[in-house]
Amino acid sequence: MNFKIILSFAIIYIVWGSTFTAIKLGLDTFPPFMLAGLRFFVAGLAFLLIARGKGILAMTKKDISREALIGILLTSANAGVCWSEQFLSSGVAALIVGAIPVMFMLVNSVGFEKQIPHLSAILGVLVGIIGILFISLDNASSGSNWLVVLVVILANCSWVVGSLMIRATSPTHAYFPRAAVQLICGSVFLFITSALMGERSVALSDIGFSGIASVAYLSLIGTILAYTCYSFLLKNVRPEITSTYALVNPLVAMLFGVIWLSEPFTVNIGISTALILFSVVLVLYGKQIFQRVSSIA
Repeated sequence: MNFKIILSFAIIYIVWGSTFTAIKLGLDTFPPFMLAGLRFFVAGLAFLLIARGKGILAMTKKDISREALIGILLTSANAGVCWSEQFLSSGVAALIVGAIPVMFMLVNSVGFEKQIPHLSAILGVLVGIIGILFISLDNASSGSNWLVVLVVILANCSWVVGSLMIRATSPTHAYFPRAAVQLICGSVFLFITSALMGERSVALSDIGFSGIASVAYLSLIGTILAYTCYSFLLKNVRPEITSTYALVNPLVAMLFGVIWLSEPFTVNIGISTALILFSVVLVLYGKQIFQRVSSIA
C-alpha cells in the first residue's frame, strides 16, 4: 500500500469523523438542506476554478448528466444526515452512517456484481440491524424516533449507489471538472429542495463566526480535501476496503461530540456501537475469518 493511499485513508478517517460535529454547529445558524447546499456549492466552485485553471472544463452532455446524477445522490445523502442531526446527537448519526459498509456489500453484490453474499456478510447485516434498533429505542440519542433513523439509512443507500456509480463508470475527463459538476448540480438540487420544504431564510446579520467556520470547514476540509481522497481511493482500492472509514468515523465523531458538545453516551449507545462495528467487521473480513477458522479446525 503506497503513501498516497495511506494518507488518503488517514484524512477520510479523521476529517469525516469531525464533520459530524461541524454539521451540528452549523445547524445553529442554517437549516439542514441549506447548510448542505452551501457546503457543496462552495466546494463545487472551488473545483470549477481549479478545472478552469488547468484548462480541462470541456465535457459532453452525456458526461454532465451522469456526473449530475452522481452528485445529487451523494449530496442528498449528506443532506439527510444534516437533517437527522436536528434530532440525533452527532455521534449517533455517525454511528448509523457507520453501517455504510453493510450497504456497500448489499448493493454491490446484488446490483453490480450479481453475487450472493457470503454467510458472514449476511450475519453482519443482521447484527447491524440489531445495533441500529438499539439506537432507535434510546431516548437520550434519538427520542425513540425510528423515522429519523430510517432517514439516515436511506441517506446511506443514496451515498452507496452514488459511490458505486463512480467506480462503475470509465470517465473520459479529469477529476476536477467531474467533481465540480457533481457538487454544483447537487447543491442546486439541495437549494431547490430547501425552498420546496419551506426552510427558514437566514439573514446575513444572523450569520456569526460559528456558521461561517462550519461552512468553511465542511467545504474546504470535509469536502474538497476528503472528497478528493475518497474518490482517489474508490478508483484504486476495493470499495469494501475504502468503506472501512466507517469503522473509525463514529469513534472520532463520538469523541468530538462528548468533548465539545457534551453529548450523552448511554448504555444503549455503547451496545449499538459494539454491534454495528462488529457487523462491519463481519461484512469486511468475515469470509477470511471463517476460512481461517475452518482451516485450523
